[in-house]
Amino acid sequence: IAMESDTLSDAFVAGLCAGCAAMFKPTGLAVLVGMAAGLWVRHRRARFGTRVIPHLLAAAVGVAIPAGVALAYLSGADLLGDMPGLWRQISTYASESALSWGDLSKPLVAAILLGFPIFVRGWICRRQRDPQAIWPEGYVITFAIFWFLAEAVGVVMQRRMYAYHFLPIIPPAALIFGLIPRASRPIPLGAALLPIAFLSIYAAADVIAFSYRDENRMPESQYLAFHTKPGDAVWIDSWPRLVLETNLRPGSRYPMTFLFTNYDTAGLDYANGMIADFERIKPAYIFLPAQMDRQIRGQVGYVAELMRRPLRRENYATGWHRIEAYTLAHYDKESMVGDQTVYHRRPEVPATADVRGE
Repeated sequence: IAMESDTLSDAFVAGLCAGCAAMFKPTGLAVLVGMAAGLWVRHRRARFGTRVIPHLLAAAVGVAIPAGVALAYLSGADLLGDMPGLWRQISTYASESALSWGDLSKPLVAAILLGFPIFVRGWICRRQRDPQAIWPEGYVITFAIFWFLAEAVGVVMQRRMYAYHFLPIIPPAALIFGLIPRASRPIPLGAALLPIAFLSIYAAADVIAFSYRDENRMPESQYLAFHTKPGDAVWIDSWPRLVLETNLRPGSRYPMTFLFTNYDTAGLDYANGMIADFERIKPAYIFLPAQMDRQIRGQVGYVAELMRRPLRRENYATGWHRIEAYTLAHYDKESMVGDQTVYHRRPEVPATADVRGE
């Protein structure tokens, strides 16, 4: 719409939307790459500075609003000082991802899955043209292609390329699919979309089966409902669901030990950070796997980065054992909930004054 209307107000709105998307994932700004390319194609016969740059500046103003809100929040929450360290961790996470030749096939698999519907609609069904439809303007096609390419570059830059990392390329791929002028008939659409629809349903069912095994709250949440008071802090590996269900405070800034797999010394760095948070926040309860060594072996046999990097594997185990050692030193074993051992923090003994008669 911003490119078609050729107004700065619409360019501003496009930047505002892209800025909001970037607060969830930085590649939300990729849509502006496509817009810049589309604007250049549309105004290629005009002076670049008089037509394209003003639109990009308007979009930048739109991006600045959610970015400014985020900056204000980080400043108010006293988190700005953590941002350089967070950036270094993200950079190290990407640069030290353990890749294999099999990982390099993931972009090819994604290209095949997303290219198949476009191939069916654009080539196999080429004779089923909609007589009332026409090919869109060149700048619109350019926008869709460059948006897709920018999102694809963002996926590859993450290195690990988990399946969900490819989700941001689906909207521009869907746009390219929709731009092809074809009659929308059930059989051609089904032939084009059935494979990826089946894969999506399968993946969604797998996630739902893993994440929502029953309709009740986590057993740890039910336990804490009877043993905590408002304002208490708690910690469990992957604590977000627990604190959402209990409305308790997290016992550490770090939500999961999966972060231990990010780079070779991550197990030590994050474990030390967690322990420092435990010492500062003093969570009332800590949940640890009842069979710690089994938990570690299970992750080592499942996570590719741990299987491929011996030092990372060793530090992953060391990090867990440091958390366990701290817990045993400051907490008492109180109960068992499922496969978790419940530890309750010991009351701190106040220091007593010397009353020997001086």
